[in-house]
Amino acid sequence: MKTYTLYLDESETNQKQTLHAYAIGGIIVENTYHDTVLSHQINQVKQKIWPDLENYQSIILHEKEVKDATSRRVDKSHVKPEYIRFYNNSDNCTILYKELDYVLRNSDVHTLGCVAIEEKLIHNFPSNLSNDYSAICMQIIIENFCHFLYHQQAIGNIQYEARENSQNIAMSQHFHQIKAIGTMYVNSHSIQKYIRNIDFPNKQENIAGLQLADFIPNQIAKKSINKKIYANTKNFNANIYRKTYDGKCNNKNRFGIRIIPKD
Repeated sequence: MKTYTLYLDESETNQKQTLHAYAIGGIIVENTYHDTVLSHQINQVKQKIWPDLENYQSIILHEKEVKDATSRRVDKSHVKPEYIRFYNNSDNCTILYKELDYVLRNSDVHTLGCVAIEEKLIHNFPSNLSNDYSAICMQIIIENFCHFLYHQQAIGNIQYEARENSQNIAMSQHFHQIKAIGTMYVNSHSIQKYIRNIDFPNKQENIAGLQLADFIPNQIAKKSINKKIYANTKNFNANIYRKTYDGKCNNKNRFGIRIIPKD
C-alpha cells in the first residue's frame, strides 16, 4: 500500500484593509516519489539560483525571505545573506518562480488548501460564535485528504511546518479532535483508517515538500480576495489551481482549494 504525505503551510494577507484572508495549503505527494524525484527537482531549482555555491542544496527555499528581499520597505541589512541576490533584482525572483512553476507543472503532485475570508465569515457567524479559522480550514483539508487517500487506496500523513510551540499544540488538538469525531461528510473511522499522524518539522530540516508547500498558501489567499498577482508569479499561481485535487469528479472548488464561506 502506498503512503502519501500532505505537506502544509499557512499564510495571511489582506486587500486594502477591507478583506483579510487566512489560508492553509500545500501539496500531496507519494513518499518514494518525494524522496527521489521531487527532492532532486527542488535541488535543481536551488542550483539555478545559487550556481556559485557548492552547498546550494542546503539553502532553504522560503517565500517570506524572497518577499522581504524584493521589498523596498526592507533594509538590505535585514536580508539573509543567501537572499541578498534577490535584493533589488527582480530577474532572480522571476527565475525562481519560473523554476518552481516548472516543478509544480511537471511533478506527480496534487495541491490542496482552504482559505477563510474573515469579513465574510464574521458577517455570517459573529466572532464570538464562530470556530477558530485554523480549525475550520483543517477540517476541510483533512476531509479532502481522506477522500484522496480513499480513491488511491493508500494511507497518509500530514507534515505541517512548525511554528510557535503553542500553535503546534493547538493544530495538533484540531487534528486529533477531527480524527476522533469525524467531519460533516467523513466519519471518524475512515479518517483514522486513512490518515495516520501529523508532525511539525522545522523549516531547517530541509524537506523538499515543505519548501514547495511554503509558496502555496499566500498565492491562494491573494487569489481568494482578488489581490494583485504579480506578473512573475502568475503562471505559478495558475498551476496551483490546475494541479489541485478534483475529487475524481472534476470538482476542484469542492475537493481541491476551498474558499470559506462560499458566498
